[in-house]
Amino acid sequence: LCVMFVCLLTGQLAVQNLISADSLDASFYTAEDSSYGKVILHDIGSYTVVNQEGVLTSRYEYQKRWKILSNAKVPLEETITFDPGISAEELVELKVTTYTPSGEGMYVIEEVPITAFEKEITSIAYILKHLIKDPVPGMLVDYEYVIVSPDLHFPRPWKFQHFVPCKLSEYTTSVPRKFS
Repeated sequence: LCVMFVCLLTGQLAVQNLISADSLDASFYTAEDSSYGKVILHDIGSYTVVNQEGVLTSRYEYQKRWKILSNAKVPLEETITFDPGISAEELVELKVTTYTPSGEGMYVIEEVPITAFEKEITSIAYILKHLIKDPVPGMLVDYEYVIVSPDLHFPRPWKFQHFVPCKLSEYTTSVPRKFS
């Protein structure tokens, strides 16, 4: 209960960043999961209205973990879209970590620099795309990022369904009582 209370106070996602035994065990996944070649272990987001120096802003925190199941030679692509123009959204944090298997129970952990992202600017959005061309079976890829926006009226949408199997999709909101 105390951990939950502290997480709510700080506005941080209450997700452990550890690799669970289930995520490493291949028998945990169904044949249907394997046919896609990859699975989303968790896709977790939160929307919080925060007071920053007397100005109310929207803060969106995202965390997604992919698991590569087979040698399907299908690249893994993750896209982050935000609007720095009209909506004045800003990507304030971005962390990408890959866990590549290297022997029995061992993983090579690598932080992916932002320069590995392809940038595309359109009239309505700023798009960052990350592509892993040759994912290795057993590889885990974590995406964690935060977007801040001054727009309080139209929160960003959340998608609970994906084109590949997703083991957990969760979205939480925290809005001050005076907005209810």
